[in-house]
Amino acid sequence: MFFSTLFALFGLGARCWILFNLAVYALPFAIGLTSGMYLYETGQGIFLSIMAGLFIGGLVATLGEFAFDRIRSFPLKLAIGLIYAVPAGI
Repeated sequence: MFFSTLFALFGLGARCWILFNLAVYALPFAIGLTSGMYLYETGQGIFLSIMAGLFIGGLVATLGEFAFDRIRSFPLKLAIGLIYAVPAGI
């Protein structure tokens, strides 16, 4: 009984951690997926579409983290955080 309770709490904690961690990457994923699908629909090919989608998604994630680290103004940090959090909430 003790181990089942322990595993249930661990599983719940791991699930919450994964959900909150993945919420940060919802906007870069959506932008990368959209750009990859757009490139594929315009006839650029599967390989280029996948590579460009991965690159653009990674670029958006990197730029967001860089901007959040460098900006000191609280309202701008709040705006950047909301921009990244809204797609995860939707």
